[in-house]
Amino acid sequence: MKKLLLLFVLFMSVLLNAQMKIGSNPTSIGTSNNLEVEATSSDKVYVHKVDGRVFIENKPKAESSDSVVMRDANGEIRQISIARLMGMQDFDGDGLSNNSDSDDDGDGIADASDRCPLQYGCPSNPAGGSTHGCPVNCVLNNSPSSNGTAVISAFTNCNAASSGTLQLGTAVSGVTQTITATVTTAGTYNIIATANGVTFVGSGFVNAGTQNIVLTASGTPQATGTFTYTLNTNPNCSFTRSVTSSVAQSIGGHNWCSGSCNGGGQGGSDVFQTGYANVGSSFTLGAGNYRLSFNLGLTARGKTYSGAPNKPIEGTIWVRIVNTSNGTVFFDGTSSGRNTFSGCTPRGTGDHSASGNLSAMSGIVALPAGTYQIQVRGESYMGGCSSGSSDQWAGCCPSMNGGSVNVTAQ
Repeated sequence: MKKLLLLFVLFMSVLLNAQMKIGSNPTSIGTSNNLEVEATSSDKVYVHKVDGRVFIENKPKAESSDSVVMRDANGEIRQISIARLMGMQDFDGDGLSNNSDSDDDGDGIADASDRCPLQYGCPSNPAGGSTHGCPVNCVLNNSPSSNGTAVISAFTNCNAASSGTLQLGTAVSGVTQTITATVTTAGTYNIIATANGVTFVGSGFVNAGTQNIVLTASGTPQATGTFTYTLNTNPNCSFTRSVTSSVAQSIGGHNWCSGSCNGGGQGGSDVFQTGYANVGSSFTLGAGNYRLSFNLGLTARGKTYSGAPNKPIEGTIWVRIVNTSNGTVFFDGTSSGRNTFSGCTPRGTGDHSASGNLSAMSGIVALPAGTYQIQVRGESYMGGCSSGSSDQWAGCCPSMNGGSVNVTAQ
């Protein structure tokens, strides 16, 4: 009985440690394998003893796009999700895997806002796209020099021409940038450059040779200043565009020197001019070309001390702006010119006044970026026409009745 029990234990031990070989070389099996299948080509499929891992020495026959199982460099079969597999790729060839690359397709639109992150040059909100937002005619593997089928060897001039003005907070309209490209292979192109909320885009077909390509801007500038736009191509080039800001301020009334008058005389004191005073609130402008204009009300004043001189009442306004950081004055001398509010009339003893609206527009002036303040001064004039030898009169301090001042980007 003891002998039978011993034989049974030995038999079970052999079974528990058995190895099975199927196919070619049936007497040869790896020491670490429980099961081994060998083809006539000597390629094997085998199962490890310890943990049951499966290894395949030849690649499964299947389309690469159908694979949800991967074989590592050591031949081990691994399961992987499609998303993780895609993340290990480098779609735009920039040396970064898609998991590490913020712009997988290299089209200048960050993956976070690109509804087609794996398709060159597809816009973030394309018209006529499929349900997942990608245009059906937007294909992979376009030339990185054009993001289309055209091949561009160089961009020789990124500032061939420009038109339009970018203004802070205003939707872009009529703004273009012309670039010059050396095209070695004719074809389609889709070129994008983005900065500060503004995107320049050019797309279409281009012939071989030296060609001008026009990029058209869209969007709304988010800040003033000068910004660099770099093409989403390889090779590429860059251009700069400045964002300006127009200002339209409503100005309230202002008294420079209420009640003041010159001393009475005969012609020597009929003009009363104020100094400049700050009006409105300070404002910020980006560097650029600007024009100043205004439409302001003024009340001009005069006084007769004796007699009844035959005099008009006229007024003038000057408007300028000053850089608050360094005191530099711009648009100095912008004036309405002297306007007649009341014609030649005998002015008896006492105070006299007349009002009117005054306006003017300056020439174009280049302004640096900065913070500015509007300043205004006024003039009353009661002179000319005729007077008697005993008449005494004078101009008095005017007052501003309010209106508007505009600084407009050109």
